[in-house]
Amino acid sequence: MIVVSQMSKSISSKVYIFIIILCISLIIQITACKPIEKKQPTEVPKTKEDFVKNLREILAPLHPPPSADTPTGLREEVRQQVLNNVFMFMQNNADNPVAQEACKEVAQEVSQWAKTAKEQQRWIWALACIDVFELLGAKSYALQRLRQQGEKLIAQPKVFVRGFLDDKGTGQTTIFVEVVNRVTGEKKLISARVGDEFENLRVVEIIHYKNVVRFEYTPIEGMFFEVPGPKF
Repeated sequence: MIVVSQMSKSISSKVYIFIIILCISLIIQITACKPIEKKQPTEVPKTKEDFVKNLREILAPLHPPPSADTPTGLREEVRQQVLNNVFMFMQNNADNPVAQEACKEVAQEVSQWAKTAKEQQRWIWALACIDVFELLGAKSYALQRLRQQGEKLIAQPKVFVRGFLDDKGTGQTTIFVEVVNRVTGEKKLISARVGDEFENLRVVEIIHYKNVVRFEYTPIEGMFFEVPGPKF
């Protein structure tokens, strides 16, 4: 009886193993028969019009003009993203003559955006357009001069005249000026008199009857502007 019992257990064990092997085999067969999903091929631009459309999509954040709600007129992360995408486009299509023709066409559009930005005195936007123009492989002496002018103007600080102090003994007037860096937002409070220079600015004249101070922005020859004083 003991022998029969052991044989029965051995047979049951073998049947159990056989069933497991059979199930695994069936699972493998079912998986192998399942059709493989084919990835949809990415549509590759072929014509010049296709490449032009692709570039215009990349440059969409620059046109129509970016919102003037931000201090610079164009958020830095948006500018960087556009430039990175244009760079990648140029890298991927460097040897494609059709893509290069598209670049020439779009570059002319971008040059017009830069000139529009200049007319609106929105220099961050203008410089971003010039960067794109040059990344597209185009050259323009006019835009190079525009870049130089824009870089100088962006560096021009905002100026606020906060107060005056008259010296009865010498007859001289000291002005208190708040200077704000347009890019970083850093503020400085400076006291100065006529003829003093600071932060690329020179105090030219204090016009008392107008309650304004006339400054010169020294990096650009002949650039003068007037700032009103506080009203009491």
